[in-house]
Amino acid sequence: PGGATRVLITSRTPDWPGDLGVQRHRLGVLRREESVALLRQQRPDLSDNDADALAEELGDLPLALHLAGRFLARFGRVLTPEAYLAELRSPRLFERLPLREQDGALPTGHSRDVARTFALSYERLDPQGAEDALAVRLLARAAYLVPGEVVPAELLRATLEQADDDLDAQLAAEAALERLVGLGLLEREGEDSLRLHRLTGSYVRQVSGDTTAQAAVERAVLGMAQALVLSLI
Repeated sequence: PGGATRVLITSRTPDWPGDLGVQRHRLGVLRREESVALLRQQRPDLSDNDADALAEELGDLPLALHLAGRFLARFGRVLTPEAYLAELRSPRLFERLPLREQDGALPTGHSRDVARTFALSYERLDPQGAEDALAVRLLARAAYLVPGEVVPAELLRATLEQADDDLDAQLAAEAALERLVGLGLLEREGEDSLRLHRLTGSYVRQVSGDTTAQAAVERAVLGMAQALVLSLI
């Protein structure tokens, strides 16, 4: 468009070519007080402790908070906030207590289903392609680190157990990481750190068929810990 027109694009892709002249405005999760306020739109009677615990467990993700508040408002007579929180901590979160509603889509056209929101990105990974197959492996391993917390990208790359002198493998791993960041499944924090939202981690652990991921993470963590100890001796 010309003249004074401006275009606002919402995208999961964080990296845009500099020559496009795009001004980026990063949108993260809610601040804790905003999360509590969103929950109380549906359940005004939530105590400070209950609201804070729910917001923490849901990683301050707006859609998840909205659905949690709606669920508690609907079933509050038979399900206490404490019981709901216990369900959220189930390893089969998206099956046992669906974070979804049955009344169609949001006004934006987006699904009222947290799992489906993640699936829109996850299902764009083609396991038949070399880069995407590696990205799927990395994402499964990220889900067994500490979802919700910042982790060194070096640690995540180490879970692939590649040779240190294999430049091609290192470049492939970096391309796979960029693919995950581009899909919004991983976030970059600073120069060489990453974050996986805790609900994304729960979703990936549930749908991933990678039975080697957890053991690979354990070996990588132990290896880096041993190297750190030796460097201090």
